[in-house]
Amino acid sequence: EDAKKRGIILVGDFAGDSSWMNNSEKEAQGIVDILPKYTRYFKSVNEIDGRTNEEEWNPTTNPEQWVKRAKWQYEELHKARPDTIFFSGSLYCSAIARKNDKTLGPYDWFKKCLELGLDNYIDAWDVHAYPQFAPKLEAQSVSNSDYETDLGILRVMRELGKNNTKPFLLGETSAMVWHGFAGMRWQAATVAKMAAWTNSREDWMGIAFCAAHHNRRLTAEEYGMSHNPGEAAIYTAGALIDGFPFKRVASDDKEIQAAFFGDTFMIWRADDKTSDWKMKLDGAGPWVIVDVVGQAKPLEVKD
Repeated sequence: EDAKKRGIILVGDFAGDSSWMNNSEKEAQGIVDILPKYTRYFKSVNEIDGRTNEEEWNPTTNPEQWVKRAKWQYEELHKARPDTIFFSGSLYCSAIARKNDKTLGPYDWFKKCLELGLDNYIDAWDVHAYPQFAPKLEAQSVSNSDYETDLGILRVMRELGKNNTKPFLLGETSAMVWHGFAGMRWQAATVAKMAAWTNSREDWMGIAFCAAHHNRRLTAEEYGMSHNPGEAAIYTAGALIDGFPFKRVASDDKEIQAAFFGDTFMIWRADDKTSDWKMKLDGAGPWVIVDVVGQAKPLEVKD
């Protein structure tokens, strides 16, 4: 109720690490009975395709059992609330094969799930990615490989002759500080670019940055974001570009990424080089220039 009053969007969680739904079918039914009153969004088990070889997960990750679970959740949630958006169990390595394992690797597991109709029992794919390179506006993906993330899903679907009709959610991501040569500065810039990229794609529902709330002294070796420029960049991007209408600004240089997000114009070079850029600003202003961590100063406009 408090979140509702504050305008915070909740996501219902079926992510219990167990052999059926949450800890029991009864608890899963309890989620269906209560949470649709507060939200239309629901998620399932975390990185399920990477758990297929864990012995204790075999009862759940057995493809027949997993599709049965997804079907029950999908149908019950839509009965309770027709406008439900039910995300798949999050996926990150679905086209990666394993050899000589006694249990199914991600590729064989996901292929079997699709053959059993898993894509009929979700409203959107929840995928995870930690890109090594900043994205370009309107590019298809931030995946590092076509065996992973959304590209991995699409790869297996093509092999089966299936056409994907479901949107994606980048349900866990971050820009790792060691993926660039400028450390936390690179991270802050890349976080803002990733938010811009998501808004440039109509088939992506949103982006969720991981560990923005963590104590960086405890998690620096993994994420290194909290109380750093990366956190400020999330806030700045959320305030200035997130959810606003996207309009690409054309350039003869494919490395220049430029677009309006509502009244905010954002620009960068994908190759991190420098170049001159001239444009005509509509309206009288005044105009301000804002960096990725929210520092603003007046922008001098020449006639």
